[in-house]
Amino acid sequence: MSDSSLSPHIALRERTRALEPAYSLLWGWRDRVEQWRAELRPRLRDLLALPGTAPDLSVRELHTVDEEGFSRTRIGYDVECGVAAVAWVCVPHDNEAPLPAVICAHPRGPGKDETVGLVDGEGGSPGPAFAAELAQRGYVTVAPDLRGFGERRGDETALATAGDLLGRPLAGMHVWDLLQAAQYARSRPDVNCSRVGVLGVGLGGIVGLLAAALDESLACVAACGGLSTYRELIVSRDCFLHGGPPELVVPGLLRYADLDDVVCLVPPRPVCLLQDPADRSVPHRGAEELLRRVKAGFALMGEDVKLQAEMPPAGGGPSTRGAYEFLDSWLKLPGRMD
Repeated sequence: MSDSSLSPHIALRERTRALEPAYSLLWGWRDRVEQWRAELRPRLRDLLALPGTAPDLSVRELHTVDEEGFSRTRIGYDVECGVAAVAWVCVPHDNEAPLPAVICAHPRGPGKDETVGLVDGEGGSPGPAFAAELAQRGYVTVAPDLRGFGERRGDETALATAGDLLGRPLAGMHVWDLLQAAQYARSRPDVNCSRVGVLGVGLGGIVGLLAAALDESLACVAACGGLSTYRELIVSRDCFLHGGPPELVVPGLLRYADLDDVVCLVPPRPVCLLQDPADRSVPHRGAEELLRRVKAGFALMGEDVKLQAEMPPAGGGPSTRGAYEFLDSWLKLPGRMD
């Protein structure tokens, strides 16, 4: 007993400290990158338990509102058999089609309405209305409600528990929702289907990174806030007893990989990671570790120029300004993606 602890939390934390995930790029696959990518991507898809085939979306336009510089349309569509979704679609005025598009993934809180500025974010403070602001910059934007939020509101713990019992983790449902929003964007005649990117904030940023790791047709991805290695969430947060829930949990992931490995599946497509050092939703050490390991992974693959990973000045929450410039650089400039 002298060398053991009665606390299951301490035991899990110590086990996590010693863990070497089977598909950690930096620990064991430095000279086998293509094999690593070929083996980890299907493993990740299995862990998320994504459906095998995509449905006919059966898109319904519900109503349209004219805003300054763009129109905003509420649509409904099917994401699975018997499962419907809703999204805002913002289309710029007076722009020559086909246009680049951005799938906008919301943080925890009220859902898609926050991304177009209709409601304040979690806690009552205004969040970044990035779907509306990007439309004013010349993008078609699609902002869906992820399952459990907005018009698809439901208790997140109950959804996650039921999903786990059915072998469908909530993380996988969120990723599938985003992938179907991207499929819809690519089907629009006013969208350049080779220039569809993702911008997510908080929860939506992690969902966006997972989606981009799996769907190679997504041209680039930007994630703002809530960024940390999963390993450090366990080690620093005492198994999530303090500081609220993690942004997204992929059951079994740490046996195979961590979030830095997920991000490193995205190249050769560009990635932007922006983390406010004042963000208390994740441990600061975990954010630093994630950015460091992602930079090392991109350098290993010779893709440094495709990565923007930084902590902007503290104090304003996750800033989307740097993400807008990143998207402009990779989705708008001629010759960058085509």
